[in-house]
Amino acid sequence: MAECYTQLSGYRIMWVWVLFDLPVGTKAERKRATRFRNDLLDLGFEMVQFSVVSQFENA
Repeated sequence: MAECYTQLSGYRIMWVWVLFDLPVGTKAERKRATRFRNDLLDLGFEMVQFSVVSQFENA
C-alpha cells in the first residue's frame, strides 16, 4: 500500500499576528477597543491573549 505524504512548504503558509495596546482610560476608549477586538475576531482571527490575535493563512 503506497502512502502519499504532502510536504509543507515554508513559502506557502504563514501566520498573521496582531499585537496591540489600546488606551482604555475612558468609557468611550474601552468601547472602541472592544469594537476593534471584536472586528478582528469577526475577520477570522483567534484570540491568543487579550491583546494578541493570530490567523493562519494558507496560500
